[in-house]
Amino acid sequence: MRTLWVVVGIVVSALALPVRSASVVLASGGQPRASIVLPAEAAEPLRTAAKDLQAYVRMICEVELPIVTDGRTVEGCGLYIGACGPAQPADLPEAGANPETAALRVRDGNVLFAGRWPTPTAFAVYSFLEDTLGVRWLPPAPSGNTSPRAPRVTLPSRSRSG
Repeated sequence: MRTLWVVVGIVVSALALPVRSASVVLASGGQPRASIVLPAEAAEPLRTAAKDLQAYVRMICEVELPIVTDGRTVEGCGLYIGACGPAQPADLPEAGANPETAALRVRDGNVLFAGRWPTPTAFAVYSFLEDTLGVRWLPPAPSGNTSPRAPRVTLPSRSRSG
């Protein structure tokens, strides 16, 4: 249990670091600084992932990010789930990769979650929650969820596939 609190402390400290010019700010000063964007008529796994992303960011910093469901580019930072907004074919995992491969891209102040199918795209969101925001799902019950608390959520500018 002590190890868990140390990990949470490190994550919260990392989220509170000063913003660099290449950083992406999701929430600051009790206000949303980003919107979650879904394609129009998004598949159920994408809608569920968007709601979960919204809920966990709210748990972390007590700010609710709006969800936009028309797939269009938003003003400011967008968390684009699937083929919408500024997403480009190059944002998808390589064509020969495992069909369950997902990609996370950070570009031009936006975060793009991409996969060739809805479920891997949703996996990109859950990987982001776990690897970047520090959310953990321990026992299979709501009381087993842990998330760090931070008044500001800032992301480094980086992309990954996996």
